[in-house]
Amino acid sequence: MTEVPLYRQFADGLRSQILSGELEPGHKLPSEAKLMDQWDTSRTTVRQALAVLAHEGLIESRKGSGVRVRDVSADRDLHNFKPIVRIETTRGSAWKRGRSMWERDVQGREFANDQLKTGRTTAPDRVAAVIGTNDAGFRSRRYRVDGRPALLSVSYLPFEIVDGTQILEPDTGPDGTYGLLRDLGYEIAGFSMQVWGRRVQSDEPERLGISNSSFVLCAARTAFTETGRAVEVNEMVMNPAMFVLQFNWDA
Repeated sequence: MTEVPLYRQFADGLRSQILSGELEPGHKLPSEAKLMDQWDTSRTTVRQALAVLAHEGLIESRKGSGVRVRDVSADRDLHNFKPIVRIETTRGSAWKRGRSMWERDVQGREFANDQLKTGRTTAPDRVAAVIGTNDAGFRSRRYRVDGRPALLSVSYLPFEIVDGTQILEPDTGPDGTYGLLRDLGYEIAGFSMQVWGRRVQSDEPERLGISNSSFVLCAARTAFTETGRAVEVNEMVMNPAMFVLQFNWDA
């Protein structure tokens, strides 16, 4: 029989303590040096074991406060959460029928947004390359579905277009951003979208309720006018356990 590697034995022991409740959420693990002494092993073995548990989402490293046990109850709850299905090839026109894209997504489920910020900003170079300027108006918010943080969203629009308009007000009214753009002479004719995954960054774990060891699903949607001008880039960060992205096309 193949011998179980020492780092796996170490990880198995800590996992049992965490799942049994012996090590409670928020409990700070000993330093690497103390774990090395306790297990009479190398730093490499300790780090390998901690990496296994971090990958499983059981522990997380917090800058300045060491390695702590995660509260995995939220993860367990998500097993019973009905995923949000976003059919990207049809949802973009929802606003033309008097519905927000989010209403199209959640189909009557409870949803709301909070942490709203609007104003003028210097757009990241990746966005400026699309909308043609670093001088941008922005709308930043977090969306919650069934009471759970689901998605972080930041929209960037050329400031010359949105300066002094309701688009930079907290409430854009019943027509939303795209309806207001249409009234300004910028009818949205199409969208393009990119999707990718990456590790969480900055304050995303706290805002989305996920671990520093977790991955997030990212998307960037660009809205174009009939002349091909890009008038909005919407960058989104999603809790990947809560979304299914569906794309349809003809054969």
